[in-house]
Amino acid sequence: MLITRDLLAGSIKEKTDHWAIQLDDMCRDLKKQAIRPSVWQTRIEELLGTVEQADLVKFIGFDKLTRAFQYPDLGANTKHVTFPKIAGLPDDAQFVKKIFGMKQDRSFLMGTRIWSRPITSCSVNSILSTPIN
Repeated sequence: MLITRDLLAGSIKEKTDHWAIQLDDMCRDLKKQAIRPSVWQTRIEELLGTVEQADLVKFIGFDKLTRAFQYPDLGANTKHVTFPKIAGLPDDAQFVKKIFGMKQDRSFLMGTRIWSRPITSCSVNSILSTPIN
């Protein structure tokens, strides 16, 4: 899927590009065990506060991704998000890029795991955890 970057205004593009690069840096630090998961969580929460949800929705092309989204009776459906090419963001970004969709008043449990080895990927599930109008 291609996302046209020209749809984003200059200042929004700068913020979202910076946000994605910072997210990747934090996930790399977590993967290397250079920071504890609790530190990562705090930094992620701070980072999420630097970009408006509406800007992130535009950045990932949310409307296009969800246009034909199927909402199952149980659980959730997912779609991969493809970021546009961002200068400074490696091709092997260290975070998972997905959206989750479910019917209203539904919930789902993401798998939990006790890590006996270094974490190999990061997931920021709270980015769009509120309803999108």
